[in-house]
Amino acid sequence: MPVKVLRSTDRVKVSIGKTAFFISPLKKEHKFEIMAQTKRTSGDAIENLEKSSRIYIKHALKDVKGFVDYHGNPYKLSFEDDRLTDDCVEEVISMSEDSELISCCMQIINRIPDKIIDFTTGEKMKGVKLEVMKPIEGSG
Repeated sequence: MPVKVLRSTDRVKVSIGKTAFFISPLKKEHKFEIMAQTKRTSGDAIENLEKSSRIYIKHALKDVKGFVDYHGNPYKLSFEDDRLTDDCVEEVISMSEDSELISCCMQIINRIPDKIIDFTTGEKMKGVKLEVMKPIEGSG
């Protein structure tokens, strides 16, 4: 079976309940930035999951659906140089079920799994669905 490759223009739709997050594949430099958050203590790898998740969201999240602002308008992400602003990262983290979004981010960093696992139960996470969308023309 051939290895499936995600293009930088592909989007992975992560549906969590009635909301959706559209994520692009990370560049190698951002993967290295996330890997740098792992420290070794007595031979065991300990990852700063909170900081790793923020880096992932900042560089990979491209759109959201199912959210409105205080005035009822569709929520729009704020970008600077093709990545989310720090304020926007904070808003995104506070608007979702933290553990669900972070679990999804960490599990799809290198590949698209068949299912997202709930780290607390070891079972498939309920209410979460992944779908690879067709490439977006002219985006990166």
